[in-house]
Amino acid sequence: MSTQPTSVLEIAVFTVRAPDAFPAIQHRTHEALATLRGHRASLRLRGMSDGLFADVVAWDSLEAAQQASNTVREAPRFSALMSSIMELKLYAHYQLGVDPAALLAELRRAPLVEVAAYAVRDVAVHLEVHGRVHDALPTLAGHRGGAAARQVEDPSQFADLIGWQDVEAHKRAVAALQARADLAAFFPGIGELKVFELFSVLG
Repeated sequence: MSTQPTSVLEIAVFTVRAPDAFPAIQHRTHEALATLRGHRASLRLRGMSDGLFADVVAWDSLEAAQQASNTVREAPRFSALMSSIMELKLYAHYQLGVDPAALLAELRRAPLVEVAAYAVRDVAVHLEVHGRVHDALPTLAGHRGGAAARQVEDPSQFADLIGWQDVEAHKRAVAALQARADLAAFFPGIGELKVFELFSVLG
C-alpha cells in the first residue's frame, strides 16, 4: 500500500542574477504554473537578503508536482525563470497537517513570512517538541499564522512556514521560545540548517 501523500507543498528558495527585474518574471511564472495540472495555489516571496527569492506552491499530489517540475525545466515559457536562477538553496516537497492551499491563503495576508528548512538530529525527539512549538506560536504577539512541514523526499528534514507582523515580532518570538524550558530540546535538536530567512510577500 502506498504511503505517498496526496497533497504536497513545494518550496524552492534561490538567488537570482537580476533581483530588481525578477519579480516581474516570477509573477509571469506563477501565472503559467496556475495552468498546470494539479496546481492549487502559490505564493511569491522576496527575501530580506539581497537577491534571495522563494516560490511556495501547493499541488494536489506529489506526481503532479514532479510532472510540473519537468515542464518548468523543459518548456520555453519557463526559460526566463530558469535562466534567472543563480543558486538553488532549497527545492523539496513537504507534507503538512493542514491544507497547503489554505496555509498559503493565510500567509498571503502576513507582512512577512519566515521560511526555515532543516535536518534534525533525532526525529522522534523533534516530533515530540515540534508540535509544542507550533502550539506556542499563536500566543506570541505579531504571529500571523503558519504550519510545520515534513519533507517527503527525506523524512528527517523539516520546515516551518510562519507569518509575522514585522521583524521585531519575529525577534521577540525567537527569544521567547528559547526561554521556555518545555521547548529546550527544539533548538539544539536542529542539525543542518538549509534555510532560515524572512521574506516579504509579493503575491
